[in-house]
Amino acid sequence: MIKKLANIGTRRLIGMLLGNVLLGIGVSVFKLSGMGNDPFSAMCMSVSTLLHLAYSNYLVILNSFIFIIDITLGRKYIGLGTVVNWFLVGYVAEFFIWLTHILIPAPTGFITQFPFVIAGVILISFGVSLYQSSNAGIAPFDSISLIMNERLPIPYFWCRICCDGLCALIALFTGGLIGLGTFACAFCLGPVIHFFNEHISKKLLYRQAKV
Repeated sequence: MIKKLANIGTRRLIGMLLGNVLLGIGVSVFKLSGMGNDPFSAMCMSVSTLLHLAYSNYLVILNSFIFIIDITLGRKYIGLGTVVNWFLVGYVAEFFIWLTHILIPAPTGFITQFPFVIAGVILISFGVSLYQSSNAGIAPFDSISLIMNERLPIPYFWCRICCDGLCALIALFTGGLIGLGTFACAFCLGPVIHFFNEHISKKLLYRQAKV
């Protein structure tokens, strides 16, 4: 991790930090839509409610357990970005949930809710793509898809769909808000993240300076 930190570089560091902020904003946008959060956040919100814990605090605890898998099977994915996502994204999301509910009237009806779902998918996908492509460390949950892709003959976006689908089921059975936004993420995050990886994030973070 220390070696990775020394070799991150300014562009990749900014990409990692910006990616995590966008991820937190995306969670708040889904919450505002009232049509369900992304599967992982929906699961965390529903389970944390059952346990009478704040979403952000529960996220830190859950990531601690997932980190055991990371350090066992995916140590190369651990870095500064892992720590930033692990301990900060939940609090960033909670801040923007509070802020958006103050600044933006809650949408009512499909016509006004659906654009927030689309915005949430884009924000979360781009955020995940940026901090993954920065190679500065992957969030505990997001590394699971990468570990599966590495160890199984399955494309990354199918691995992501499997992880998100499982989270959606857990959220459903624990009384979470499951809606169009949840299913959109379960089936769209993998392909959209893959698109951002290949066409935007890697080009932004690794663009060679002209000489």
